[in-house]
Amino acid sequence: MLFDSFKSNPEINEKLESKQFKYSEQIMDMRIKLELTPNEIAKFLNITPEQYINYEYCELNIPIKKYKEMLTNISLFLFTKNISKLIKLKNLLNKYNFT
Repeated sequence: MLFDSFKSNPEINEKLESKQFKYSEQIMDMRIKLELTPNEIAKFLNITPEQYINYEYCELNIPIKKYKEMLTNISLFLFTKNISKLIKLKNLLNKYNFT
């Protein structure tokens, strides 16, 4: 019954059928597996927690390219959870246009 009510909502259905949806699921899954809060990831990414949550909630106005960049940036946490080290690593990768 609850599923039917979600499925009948055009806005929710549009998100579920979007290309962004699979990326939003992966982003949330990575954060949960890394045991990080939205605030911790947002701090590293130099964005607000609200901006980060937009990725997890599958905001359709965010281009696919940005979702892929987000996944790449979050994957840096696989190396260390030390934010200052991650920022240095991210800056180094950005300097050489690594995506």
